[in-house]
Amino acid sequence: MTLRNRFALIITGIIIFAIATPILVLYARGFIYDWHTGKITKTGTLVVRTEPAKATVFLDDKQQKGTTPLNIRFLLPRDYEVRVEKENYQTWTKRLTVRSQFVTWANDNREALALFLTTPTLINTATIQPDVPITTTKQQILDLLKTFNIPPQEFTTGEIIRVQNQTYLILDQTLYTLNGSLQKIYSPVIFTAFDQGSDKLLYANDNEVYLFNPQSQDSELIFRNLTNLKEPEVNWSTGYIFFVSDNKLKAIELDSRGHRNLFDILALPENFSSYSLSEDGITLTLIAGDTSYKYKIQ
Repeated sequence: MTLRNRFALIITGIIIFAIATPILVLYARGFIYDWHTGKITKTGTLVVRTEPAKATVFLDDKQQKGTTPLNIRFLLPRDYEVRVEKENYQTWTKRLTVRSQFVTWANDNREALALFLTTPTLINTATIQPDVPITTTKQQILDLLKTFNIPPQEFTTGEIIRVQNQTYLILDQTLYTLNGSLQKIYSPVIFTAFDQGSDKLLYANDNEVYLFNPQSQDSELIFRNLTNLKEPEVNWSTGYIFFVSDNKLKAIELDSRGHRNLFDILALPENFSSYSLSEDGITLTLIAGDTSYKYKIQ
């Protein structure tokens, strides 16, 4: 090789290095060229964790490399259709926004997305004695009102709900909070349950489910159903509200981004009476007649 060719090769290498180095540095810092806008753009990251793990993730119908847990980096800032699939499990979908320089978590404020089995696994059955329901007497409610220096109220049916430092009343299907006076929250209300994870009160009627925040005194509509729903229960670990409707146990997502996923968990027997969930949301117990059925649903 002649001296002239060597010199040209060295100069070419220096030019390539000078061009490539800033590009590589920018890429390492999360900058890429957006061909749609013609600009260099700071990218974002999408994190997907699932329970169980080893699920496949699709962005805009394009399968991503690897399985969950998955960190998908260098994404242009925009909306993505996210789909999570795993064999024998129901598919989770959501439209999520990835923002420049930020991390978007698919498992909103939870350690992992809960994936539900397509067909829950029966663990065992057992014979039980049905519980005797505990009822609130009218005198107990009148005594409570007196304790709060609230004048006696006219009502036919009532229920007291005590959770943490809050006291609530349901009088003739109207839900009240007691803060020195009776403050109406909503009507009609048939079911209530307190969610320890969010420190919010779930309340519902035959067609609607709400979460009440005692700090802000605001209610959030979670779900409105055309057919009757019963026995709503918040499970904070999974991030879902479970309820009974159309002879099925269903679950609707608390995360309102994009849309709320709604799943059919299990068809219920004709003599179904109640259900309960383990704190982690993995185990479901159904009561039908004098028999309990325990299922794995995740």
